[in-house]
This record gives sequence, C-alpha cells and structure tokens, in this order.
Amino acid sequence: MKTSGDTIKLGGRIGLILAMLVITSTFCSPPGRKSGQPPADPPGSFIPDDSVKQLSQEMDRKYFPVFMLTLEKTKKGDYDFLEEYYEDSVLYPPVSGKKAIRIDTLRPVIDFYFIKGAGSVKDIISSRDKYKIDFPVDWKADPEKDRSWQLQFKSLRWIKYFIETDDPDTVLTGVKIIQDFIMNNLSNPPKNGEFVFDDMAIGFRLNTFIYALNKYLSMDISDSMFHKQLLSGILMNISFMSSLQNYKNWHNHGIYTDQALMDAMNRLDGFLPEKEIMNLAILRASEQFRYCYRHSVYACIFSE
Repeated sequence: MKTSGDTIKLGGRIGLILAMLVITSTFCSPPGRKSGQPPADPPGSFIPDDSVKQLSQEMDRKYFPVFMLTLEKTKKGDYDFLEEYYEDSVLYPPVSGKKAIRIDTLRPVIDFYFIKGAGSVKDIISSRDKYKIDFPVDWKADPEKDRSWQLQFKSLRWIKYFIETDDPDTVLTGVKIIQDFIMNNLSNPPKNGEFVFDDMAIGFRLNTFIYALNKYLSMDISDSMFHKQLLSGILMNISFMSSLQNYKNWHNHGIYTDQALMDAMNRLDGFLPEKEIMNLAILRASEQFRYCYRHSVYACIFSE
C-alpha cells in the first residue's frame, strides 16, 4: 500500500489544478459506443491544444479497447489478461494464514443503506429517507426520480463510509456490494442506465474500489475470485476514464475524471501503466484550465 511518503509530489501547476477542482459542478451523460468508434465533437465544443488532443486520441485508441476487453474477459471469468497491467505481487498477494472464503455466497448480517448527499454513516443511518440495499442490488433503482440520486448511488462513494470500520462483517458486506456492481455492469452501453460508465460517478467509484482493495488485503480472509474481479473493476474504470468518452465535450466533469486518475495512480500499487495514465491526466486537466483562464472560467464550470 502506498503511504503519504510515497506520494508523487505534484508541482505548482498540478497543485493549482487540484485546488480549482472544488469549484466545478454540472452534469453530462455521454452515450456508450462500440470499440473503435471515436466519439464525435459536438458543435461548439472546446478543441484543445493539438499536442494534447493528439495524445488524448492516441490514449483513446489504446485504452477504449482495453475497457471493452476487460468487460468481455470479466464476463467470462478469464483473468489471465490482468498480467499485462498489474505486477505479480498485486495479482498474487500472500494468502498464508488467511481463511479462504467465497464473498459471493456470503449471507450479509449487516444492513447497508444509501441517501443522497451523505457525508458519513451517521448521516445515512439517521435519515428517515434512507434506501435499504438488498441483494441482488437493483442498480436501476431511482426511487426519487432524481438523476443526482442515481449518480451518487452508482458512484459507490457511500460504501467507503461503511467500510472505514474495522468490523469484518461490515467490510464484507461492503465488498459484496462492490462485487455485485462489477459483475452486474459488464455491458456497454450499460444495461442499468446512465452513471455506470460516465460522468463523475466513475471517478468516485474508482476511489472506492482502490480503498476497498487495500481494506480487503489487510484482512485475514482470502477470496481469489473476488480479488481478480476487483482488479478487473479497477482496470475497466481506469481504461474508460483514459478514453475520450468522458472528455468528448472537454468540460469540468472531465477534470473530475483527471483528479480521480491522478489520485488513483498515487494510491494503486503495482499498476504497470501508472506513468502514462498520470501523464495523460496531468496534461488534459492542465489544458482544460488553460482554456478556462484564457477564455472564460464559466466555460469550465457551467458548460455541458
């Protein structure tokens, strides 16, 4: 697990990017596309610097097929391809002394709930309007007819609040929900609607996945199948975020994507393409802010 001392020191330019991220907020929901089919630039969309645009297109050609491949391989339970993206120490962690279990067959003994806008487990549990999580999870759920509710629900950010505990039953219930999400969202376009592989939700979810991975590895249990499924889930999120799908409009939610990628590359051990993903995230976000300051900050904050 990477510690704060191992964190890459992002220079002044990147510090400015991260500081500005807190002011951005809007929605976008790009449609799915097939492998090899580039997203079209909408009329009036921001066209970045040629070198950044070229890099983004090259990464799209490389990583959108990786995204599609990961969906297909995970659906088939074939995880050998992960060796191209992770070090052996990540793929095959020590399991001596750990109890072998099957997370997918566990019967949860802890109830999980969700509410929009929660910042802690206390916020969730104390709410009268909390939504109870049942298995299998209904990822199409929209009880409030609210796109923001759907985005936050599918971000899985709220699961992190639960699994910050040291209680093993709570952690296992949380990772079971994560497993349910990964294994029931393996199609593109997604069968469970928007916010599965688009918008800000995917960045928050990546953060939750990596936190869950480190939490799982710290426990005295082992489930090799879940471990590979989670690594696949992390890869499919990173590869999608490295394509042009979220950046087809070059707007502020793309910047959230890059913030999440930078954070992930700092915290994810043994990920082989770390440097090129970090480079892409830095250059895309820097170019977006260059445009904002040169033209109009509102173009970043409010454009769709």
